Amino acid sequence: MIVFMINRLATQQLITNGIIAGLYVVLTITPPLNSLAYLGIQFRVSEVLLLLVFFRKDYIVGIVIGTFIANLFSPLGSFVWFDAVIGSLVTFGAGFLLGRTKEFWVGMVYPVFFNALYLAIFLPFALELPFEWTLISSIGFSVALGQFVVLYGLGFPLYFIFRKNRYFLRLIGATQNVR
Repeated sequence: MIVFMINRLATQQLITNGIIAGLYVVLTITPPLNSLAYLGIQFRVSEVLLLLVFFRKDYIVGIVIGTFIANLFSPLGSFVWFDAVIGSLVTFGAGFLLGRTKEFWVGMVYPVFFNALYLAIFLPFALELPFEWTLISSIGFSVALGQFVVLYGLGFPLYFIFRKNRYFLRLIGATQNVR
């Protein structure tokens, strides 16, 4: 009986994270959203799914898998695999910290900062651009701004809608930051 319950929970987690990964990929690569999801803009609507990690930290698995798959569709040519692996690790780091944060507005700083820093350093190399401070800072600012708009402009209102909605919290199996 106990083994059955453990297997059932593991299967549920696998399915749920698969659905989250699929949603992330669809929200990233579907036109017209894909035109803003790559390179120096990084206005990924799919990043709003990080909201789920705030309520249940194990959902970072689905976000990381979704990031990996979505980054395989990047227009970076020979750097696609590098971006898929490193970009997913950056997402994991940001999500790991987000999942351990008690305040939503503080937790969303991690994805904004990590992605801006990573892409500001990575994109000049991948696009064979000069590695200059003005370029690095403009890419970092652009990525941070895109992330900020998605996570705070879209994510914050959704957080306020969902945090008290017991049906939503039950649906996602929220285990933390439930008030």
